[in-house]
Parts: sequence; structure tokens; C-alpha cells
Amino acid sequence: MPRFDDGGGGKPKPIKLEEQVKSVCKDFSAVTIDPKTGNVFVTSDESSTIAQIQLVKDKGELKGKLVQSFSVRDDKDKPLERIEGLTFNAKGDLFVLTEKDGDLLKLDRK
Repeated sequence: MPRFDDGGGGKPKPIKLEEQVKSVCKDFSAVTIDPKTGNVFVTSDESSTIAQIQLVKDKGELKGKLVQSFSVRDDKDKPLERIEGLTFNAKGDLFVLTEKDGDLLKLDRK
């Protein structure tokens, strides 16, 4: 059942994130859905981390459980600064956009 209509109306439903998600992400700056798994990916610009979250129903409540998290680093092994955008292509490769440098980076799906 859709949570919103074609005009963008509707009421959002809160999703409770487990504490593990909050412990690996100091803040939240971007979100996207993996077309291969349906999992939600969120990023934290403060901790330069991407978290993969699986949505599950628990006692009628929608919850986000941490699948994995990983630090995003540049070619000099420094944490990326100001990650502000995430998206996937149809193949499942992940693209990361940084605000500070305006870089678009691609992480190939294995």
C-alpha cells in the first residue's frame, strides 16, 4: 500500500532505527534504496560512513536493522568529507556525492 499519492500527499510513517544504526552514524545526510535488495542505505557526513539497513516488521511496527556499515575513504585513505548524496544505478553500483569538493564517486558492486 503506497504511503503517498501521486501528488506527494499522504502521511509519513516513522521507522524506528535500532541503536546500532545510530552508533555508526553520528548524523544522517543522505538516503537511497538498493534496487537489488530493497535495503535502505543512509550516510553520515560527520562520520564518513554508509550504513545498510534492512526494513522489517516487528510486532506491527516498521523497524530499521543494521546489516552492515563501512567507512568511505578517498584514494589517500582519508575519510570523505561532507557526503551529501547517494544513489544506485540499475546494476547496483553505488554513487556517492560530496558537497565540499563536488566529487561524484562510484563504488562498483561485486
